[in-house]
Amino acid sequence: MEPLVSIILPAYNAENTISTIIRSTINQTYKNYEIIIVDDGSQDQTAQIIESFGDSRIILIKNKINMKLARSLNVAIEAARGDYIARCDADDINMPDRLELLINFLESNPDVDVVGSDLYIIDKNGTILGKYIIPDCDNNILMNRLNPESPVFHPTIMARAAWMKKFKYREEYSRAQDRELFFRAYHQTKFANVHLPLYAYYDPEVINIRKLALSLWFNFKMRWDNRKECTMPINWLLSFPLLAGGRFIYYLITALLGHNLFWKHMTPVNTSDSRVMKDQQWIYYCRNY
Repeated sequence: MEPLVSIILPAYNAENTISTIIRSTINQTYKNYEIIIVDDGSQDQTAQIIESFGDSRIILIKNKINMKLARSLNVAIEAARGDYIARCDADDINMPDRLELLINFLESNPDVDVVGSDLYIIDKNGTILGKYIIPDCDNNILMNRLNPESPVFHPTIMARAAWMKKFKYREEYSRAQDRELFFRAYHQTKFANVHLPLYAYYDPEVINIRKLALSLWFNFKMRWDNRKECTMPINWLLSFPLLAGGRFIYYLITALLGHNLFWKHMTPVNTSDSRVMKDQQWIYYCRNY
C-alpha cells in the first residue's frame, strides 16, 4: 500500500483563501493522504468553509483561542498519522503533482530527511509573476556562512514524520519558526530540493516592515539559542546586528520602491512552456472554481 501523507495546514481568519488551498489538495494525483487543518481561533467563517467540503480526509482541529503559528503546527504534527508530513499555508496553492513527486523522491532517497521544491510567485489574481529557484547547498557550507540561507522554502517541504515529530517547532518563536527549526536540525538532517515549481506562493505585494523587523530579531535569537549546538563563533553573533541592519534597510528601500520581497530573486517564466501553461490554468481553476 502507498505510504500515508499527513498534510498540515494552519489557518487563521482565512475565509477568503481556505477553499483554494483545500481544492488544490483534495485534487492531487496522489490519493493516500489526510489533511489536518488547525483553525487557530479564527473569528470569521474559516471553520464553516472547511466543514462544507464534507471530505472524510479532512481533519479539522479548532483551537479555542489564537495560539499562533508554531503551536498550531505542533498540534497538527502531534495529530499526524502519516509516514510523511507535508506543509502548506492557507493562502497558497499546491500544484496537482506535488505530493506524488515529493513522495517518489523521498522513497527513492532514504537518506534524505526533508525535501522541498521550487515555487511560483503569484499575485492577488493568481497570475504567475515568476519562479523562485531554491539553490542547492551542502549543509557544511550553510553552517559556515555568517548568514546561512534556509536549505528549503518552508511551505514547500515534505519531511519524514519521525524527523518532524523529533524536532517540532519552538513555540516561543512568533516569527522565523522555520529557520530556527532548520538551523537547529542542520547537524542531524539531510535536506534536498526537487527543482520543479510544485507550489504557488501568494505574494501580498505589501511589505510589512514591523513583521520584517520581528523576523530579523528572531533570526538573531535563533543564532543565540543554538550557539552551542551549532558551535557558532561569538564574532558571528556580534556581527549579525550589522548584517540585520543592512537587510532592514534593503527591505525598507524595497517597500518604498513598491517591489515585492522576491523581486531580485525571481526567475522569469516562459509563458508558452507547456508546464507553465498547465500550472497557470490549474491555479485559476483552484481560485475560481
